[in-house]
Amino acid sequence: MAEKTVVHLLRHGEVHNPQGVIYGRLPGYHLSDLGRQMALAAADFFAERPVVAVFSSPLQRAVETATPVAQRRDRADELGRPCSRHRELLHGYVGAIRILYVCAEPLRA
Repeated sequence: MAEKTVVHLLRHGEVHNPQGVIYGRLPGYHLSDLGRQMALAAADFFAERPVVAVFSSPLQRAVETATPVAQRRDRADELGRPCSRHRELLHGYVGAIRILYVCAEPLRA
């Protein structure tokens, strides 16, 4: 039987945006208190799963969401910076799910 690979996609937590700005890719939009709680809940969820890599968009809200997950796996150095085996899709979607990175070569544990 072939080995199964599971890819988890995680959207960033709630963003602090009291003026209701459509911020898109604007810098400086951090997680709200609730968003930080969401990130910790995601870290709890992934703590019991076999995560071998954690990647995020370089946008602050994405890095802040992925950091607790990555820190529990000692992989925080992978966050927020593109690497040669990934390319960012600015507006890529699969169905209703936005894809931030597409892997161009197999991940290794």
